[in-house]
Amino acid sequence: MRSPGGWNMMQRRALVALAVVGGLALAGCTGDEPGPTMVSAGPDTAATPTRPAVDSDVSPKGMGPYLVGVKLADLQTAGLVGDTEKADGCPDLALGKGLPDYAVPALVFDDGQLVRLTVSTPAVRTTEGGRVAMTRAEVEANHPDGRQLAGRAGASGWLVTEDVNGLLFRFDGEDRVESIEAGESAAIQRRFTNGREC
Repeated sequence: MRSPGGWNMMQRRALVALAVVGGLALAGCTGDEPGPTMVSAGPDTAATPTRPAVDSDVSPKGMGPYLVGVKLADLQTAGLVGDTEKADGCPDLALGKGLPDYAVPALVFDDGQLVRLTVSTPAVRTTEGGRVAMTRAEVEANHPDGRQLAGRAGASGWLVTEDVNGLLFRFDGEDRVESIEAGESAAIQRRFTNGREC
């Protein structure tokens, strides 16, 4: 037979349990929206570059994950560039292509690091609004800090620099932009003036 003190202890525990259950039941009847459901986060995707629509911005530093100085090996690991090939007469340079999500930019790597990219579609714009197919006047209005650049065989360009990097707008025979190059200014100018990658 239980002692009166033991019985009281059991009654107290039962009352506490009922109070907790009742409190939880009342908490569920407050009319508030349910809280967030806990879901497993799965694999860490913070390091995986996002892949936006083609309508993307290009700056002197590059575009999307294709930034000047990024390592070729890192881009390949992330699945952002496929096989590369050596540039003719330039053993330290590798040429590759970016993803269709970024309008397949032509990529140039020097000693394993990105030095220049080229886009040739109006689907890509500069941060100031310059695009392929724009007229020279439109480009100069969007990028007034640029300067005229003369290339081989009468080629004409508009060069905008930012620190050691730059943007080069190449014009066709009708004075419309046929491509936009971004990257190290020295690499861009060298290729434009002598027609070689190195």
